[in-house]
Amino acid sequence: MARRVYGLERGGEGAAVAGGNATAATLAERVYYELRRHIRDGALVPGEALRLAVLRDRFGVGFTPLREAMMRLVTERFIQLSGQKGFRVAPATLDDFEDLIETRRRLEMLVIPEAVAHGDVQWEASVLAAFHTLSRRPLLSEGSGLLDPAWSAAHERFHRALVEAVPSVRMKWLWLWLFEHSERYRALLVRSGRELGDDRAAHEDILHGVLARDAGAVLVACDRHDAVFRAHVRAHFGAS
Repeated sequence: MARRVYGLERGGEGAAVAGGNATAATLAERVYYELRRHIRDGALVPGEALRLAVLRDRFGVGFTPLREAMMRLVTERFIQLSGQKGFRVAPATLDDFEDLIETRRRLEMLVIPEAVAHGDVQWEASVLAAFHTLSRRPLLSEGSGLLDPAWSAAHERFHRALVEAVPSVRMKWLWLWLFEHSERYRALLVRSGRELGDDRAAHEDILHGVLARDAGAVLVACDRHDAVFRAHVRAHFGAS
């Protein structure tokens, strides 16, 4: 099964800019990935003002690539632009999360059966390998108590492996976009001090469904996984 590239790639994050030959597009790409990572990981908090002069000094780039990167994040709803307030990190609300997770759930009802139908032995092996890595990563960093970057990368890799066999590049891009936004809520929960518990068993149930080539079992396991996440987010926002 040939790997398809469908955007929002982690590989672009923090990419080095070679010497003095960096173009505005290259600089904008680097700033885009760094800003998106800071927002997704909760380092830039919901509603925080993003001042161009401050970010220009922080990233060492001019206004043109900076604005280009930020406008790209506006279209992806990681940043909001108001005529009076300027750029701000997109807010995080319970209504937004519920809409986000339900949309992702509905999309998975389409893409998971597609992945099971088109996946081959290599696909099964990639899911198994991703689970193996994820199951051995601690959720939190020992020093900071925040989400461990290695766990976050392994978690994304596992869920991305599930949909990798889907033929439609656009469906996979949309799924990943929704996943990135939902992971921001996970990072914010950890930063708030909420205990998330161990969801290793949920990931194992997903894996078992894949290996059994049972799309229904995978969907049920994904729903259980999301239900626990939803409960944590609702509790965080004071909802029952």
